[in-house]
Amino acid sequence: PISAISSWYEYSRSNGIRFNTNYPNFLAGAITDDDNLAHCAPVRAFFNANDGDESGDYTPFWVERDYVKDVGNVSTSVFAVHGLQDDNVKTDDFGKWWDQLSARDVPRKIWLTGTGHVEAFDFRRAEWVSTIHRWFDYWLQGYPNGIMDEPMADVEIGPDVWDTYADWPVPRTEDVNVWLRRGEAAGTLALTPAPGKPLTRSFTDNPNQGENSAMSNPESPSGSKLAFLSQPLEQDLRISGAPVITVRATSSLDTAYLGAILVDYGTKTRISRSGNGIRTEDVEDCWGASSASDDACYLQVTKRLQTSSQWRVARGILDGQNRNSFAAAEPLVPGEEYDFTFRLYPNDYEFSAGSRIGVILVGSYPSFSVPLETEPTITVDLKQTRIVLPVVGGHRAAMDSGGF
Repeated sequence: PISAISSWYEYSRSNGIRFNTNYPNFLAGAITDDDNLAHCAPVRAFFNANDGDESGDYTPFWVERDYVKDVGNVSTSVFAVHGLQDDNVKTDDFGKWWDQLSARDVPRKIWLTGTGHVEAFDFRRAEWVSTIHRWFDYWLQGYPNGIMDEPMADVEIGPDVWDTYADWPVPRTEDVNVWLRRGEAAGTLALTPAPGKPLTRSFTDNPNQGENSAMSNPESPSGSKLAFLSQPLEQDLRISGAPVITVRATSSLDTAYLGAILVDYGTKTRISRSGNGIRTEDVEDCWGASSASDDACYLQVTKRLQTSSQWRVARGILDGQNRNSFAAAEPLVPGEEYDFTFRLYPNDYEFSAGSRIGVILVGSYPSFSVPLETEPTITVDLKQTRIVLPVVGGHRAAMDSGGF
């Protein structure tokens, strides 16, 4: 599967919050032949009546369209390919599927590219043609070419720079607790919780605050977010996998959205999210023989690069009413403390020496999901709030980075 959907719930929403409206109806209409649109209208009406947009919950409609729960039925090999900057089929769609394949030791291989929603033929053409032929030579023909003796994971660690690993997340990755602490203009990040009594900070949900606004000016006072920054890193620090955040907080209303953004504040040239990170050139190359009905020549592509001083590394969001179950909402009691724990989308990313790691807490996340209609004030207990980062090298690497 290339940038494939393993759960239609995960594609359409996250943790009780929807990304779109009546999406199954839209997609069905988009792929149906015009002559059959009227004939299939009752099916699309069924989709609208049962997609659960009103709650965003994980209903039986979505259970039926979730392949991860059936991963125990997989009896073949799997070669997964996904873009780490895919904001269409987001990285949880490969991540949760891959986790379950790994837990069952399914014969598998993975390529993770720094681009977005892109075919492997368009981000690593020659290597893809060779590898996919060898993969099927072995798995369909039984040809002993040694492909399963090679490293399982290929990861693009920089523009057109690939490295191989025995597995993914890469070996030596360990979960590291990073605690959110008070600070001056912005909060800080530490490897131990703050001593003393609980300390709280508050912000109010802003349904109009976009992602760039939330990430920008982290050291400026804001009533609609909380920002926490590491010290400038003394050496590179890499994460591989899915961060998980726990926010201990209260809401002024019976509901609240909790969003989190992991940010790299460091000037760097990266693969751009614009155009999914690729640019189509004017020159063709050919793969195989062409015929009157089949042109074997394709336009070449190159990586689209961008230099910037801040970059979203991972993000996630939770409906506070779905804190215990994505299948059933439980209203909050205003003023009562809860632990809101949710997973951010997985990534494989290296923070360079000199950059700062940022964690931004928000309520609604309008550039990512449908915002909350109300605007609760959220009060966070910093002593009990932490993000778990999957750090390559574990706690020692985090300490040696000098950032905490």
